[in-house]
Amino acid sequence: MNSETIILRNLSIGYAGKNGHDRIVAADINAAIREGELTCLLGANGVGKSTLLRTLSAFQPKLDGEV
Repeated sequence: MNSETIILRNLSIGYAGKNGHDRIVAADINAAIREGELTCLLGANGVGKSTLLRTLSAFQPKLDGEV
């Protein structure tokens, strides 16, 4: 049985804005990435794929939720 190596719970991603107004790109993301499995991140332009990857790799902070 493959163990879950990355778990996302109610994750919100985006950019911290001025005056405390965040620009949320995607919200309420729930997913699990399992060891030994191939995972694909697929979506249209501008839906937050790169923002999610930057958040998962800690290049930018999450806005809410858990990783």
